[in-house]
Amino acid sequence: MLPSGRRRFLRDVLALASAGMLSGCGLVVPRAPPQRPTRLFRIGTIVPSGAEPKNIAGLVEGMRDLGWLQGQTVVFEHRIARVNEGLVVRVGELIDLKVDVIVAAGNEAIRVASSTTGTIPIVMAISNDPVGAGLIASIARPGGNVTGVTNLGAQLGAKRLQRLKEVAPGAVRVAVVWDSAVLGRPGIDAELSAAARALAVQLDPHPVVGGGQVWQAFDAATDRGADAILLLSDALAAGLTSTGYLERVRVPTLVESDELARAGGLLAYGPSVPALFRQSAGYVDKILRGAKPADLPIEQPTAFDLVVNLKTARVLGLTVPPSIVTQATTIIQ
Repeated sequence: MLPSGRRRFLRDVLALASAGMLSGCGLVVPRAPPQRPTRLFRIGTIVPSGAEPKNIAGLVEGMRDLGWLQGQTVVFEHRIARVNEGLVVRVGELIDLKVDVIVAAGNEAIRVASSTTGTIPIVMAISNDPVGAGLIASIARPGGNVTGVTNLGAQLGAKRLQRLKEVAPGAVRVAVVWDSAVLGRPGIDAELSAAARALAVQLDPHPVVGGGQVWQAFDAATDRGADAILLLSDALAAGLTSTGYLERVRVPTLVESDELARAGGLLAYGPSVPALFRQSAGYVDKILRGAKPADLPIEQPTAFDLVVNLKTARVLGLTVPPSIVTQATTIIQ
């Protein structure tokens, strides 16, 4: 029997998908497969603990819109694992179930899946710099059995710094925290360095390896006088959503995801995670119709979210400019 937490997760996923909560108000006409399959295709998913059900629901809905109906033409096998913890076991479970495709979120999950099986196609729903991380050969021709979507990762650092500076104009020293084991490129790249010079900001690098060091990096940053923190790797912050740590960090912090903004981050800016999962459904569809992952180019995100936590802004004594408020996709009061 599944643990109660996982049962609730799967129940919420299917409820959201069947209710069409992520589809918007427009009418979507599903595109049916060219022939009804003679068997159910199995889609395995592996996501980090703390992932919101609406993210996986994006995949389920995306498949449905492409004509793949839950329980009729496709079934989903969902697995949850902490980063660097339980991934091998969870991937092994999916392989034992003989899934036709694995949809993985996060570089470590993708790495474990691709190193465990060279035959089952793997679709990246979320990946930071997959070429630099050694997950694929190239953007145009990924090669092997891995393809999917990149969430741009550190490449958005310059834009994130600009957003942070707009809300915290007095920030002069900004700590940059990233997981050097997940990002295949330096957290402080040429684009971010150029943006810092233009904004008269001094960057304070804090590369760490593994989520267990993220608290030490934050503490070190504030001890060294950081006026703000730029967190480039949500993979580092799996525990921050449950500990309330971000609410105790008394400097403006920009994070990647809605979840971390709700946990106390001042701003979140990055690709819409449910939209990334929905986008990955297109890859699963092509693969089930006969395409090879090696021949499917990597796609970039098409939808971005800007989340503003006004509660955190008030605690920090900051006034969020109207220009940021009007651009926000989510405002946390």
